[in-house]
Amino acid sequence: MSGIDNATKQQVSTPVIVNVSAKKKKAKKVYYAKKSKKYHSTKSCRSLKRSKKLYSTSLANAKKKKLKACKICYR
Repeated sequence: MSGIDNATKQQVSTPVIVNVSAKKKKAKKVYYAKKSKKYHSTKSCRSLKRSKKLYSTSLANAKKKKLKACKICYR
């Protein structure tokens, strides 16, 4: 019986290492103007030239805000 107890103790004391960074994905960053209804892949998109202030967010957040993709950036 003591052999079973030792085997159980060994299994419990063995640490499990999980690589957390491999599971996280880097969020795609997009840009938009305050009153815009579209998001852009770059700050230098020609349709953003007149915008004085740009905001950046993740692609997922832009879609949650119901912004559409820019037809120039995403051909």
